[in-house]
Amino acid sequence: MSIYDFNRAALIDDKITNAFTQEHLEIHNKLCPIEAYPELLDLPVQAESIEYSHRQLLDRRTIKDGSAVDPRSQKGRAGEAILDEDMDRLQTSYHTHGAKLRNLAPCVFENEKGEHVYMTGSSRDEIYDRYNFEDIIVNVFKGVDGTTDMEQQSALSFMSTWLNPAVDAHVCATTHDIRLDISRATEKGWIEKSYDAILERILPQTERVNISYLKSTQLAAELFEASKKGTGAAEIRPMVSRDSKKWAETSKYIDVPGKVKYFFRSHDRDKQGTIDAVNYAHNNPNEEVRIVVFCGILTSGDPLTQWEKRCLKFHTSFHNILNTFQNVVFGGADIKLKNLKLYGVIPQLSEFQSLNKICLFKDDGSTYQK
Repeated sequence: MSIYDFNRAALIDDKITNAFTQEHLEIHNKLCPIEAYPELLDLPVQAESIEYSHRQLLDRRTIKDGSAVDPRSQKGRAGEAILDEDMDRLQTSYHTHGAKLRNLAPCVFENEKGEHVYMTGSSRDEIYDRYNFEDIIVNVFKGVDGTTDMEQQSALSFMSTWLNPAVDAHVCATTHDIRLDISRATEKGWIEKSYDAILERILPQTERVNISYLKSTQLAAELFEASKKGTGAAEIRPMVSRDSKKWAETSKYIDVPGKVKYFFRSHDRDKQGTIDAVNYAHNNPNEEVRIVVFCGILTSGDPLTQWEKRCLKFHTSFHNILNTFQNVVFGGADIKLKNLKLYGVIPQLSEFQSLNKICLFKDDGSTYQK
């Protein structure tokens, strides 16, 4: 068995969960022995402050999905690095073929507190989240004794791209990821703001994703000029199911018994989410059910536009479903929702939004914050 044929029905049913098992781990160890990946045992000099430790099953819900450097940001890789079509191909691969145990498992870093942060696997984590995965297989890295936190953070930033080559059922790193790594490395003083230092850090990364030496030198020159201007990346938060729950708690969007219940659904579950919300409102007739949408991991070169499109898509789908019932079931008569409201969307872009205030829906599907 080289495939985990997980339950695809979890995509539309939150009560169904999936999880890798000890048997899957043993099979993965046979198909992907760590000795077959010498690059993980002998890391580049840019990552010499961390080292491979072991492989294990881990509850993915406990893994921090923040970047290797700043747990508040979307991930170690650039928010604009992964295109929607790449994520679509990744989900199609998982949905059609299952989880391939012969593909190397994601890598995480375990800090001194025993907390885990993704080094690679953020895109796969979004797929796991869609299919309600609990335990997953991970390769664990730890800091080398005697190295500093600054050295380890530099290594993690570097590895977030170096560990993402182009392979099947995987979204490889791109120049966007490399730009973000170099931006962090120069701004935080991990490397000098010089062409040679930037090129030295870039080359191992570009080689892994089949970018030519000539293009690498051009990229290094461009990033050297950018480093002199001190350019940086704005915070883009991830927002999958578990993030939405944390956000609701910290931002105080919690149920008020007898008055309000919040109903959170992912942007890509617009149709099923609407039906689930109607049922939820039916089962809670004495409380206003407010639908709150969350927009996943933003993956385009224009994350604000992508976020807005995802909001509009859910808004449109919600009203199309209501219009269908209005025309078919109620003969065109107006529908007045009793206790259900398409309320708003969780913010994710610090450059454009306050991250602790909900973005409320307008009638046209656009949003605003009070």
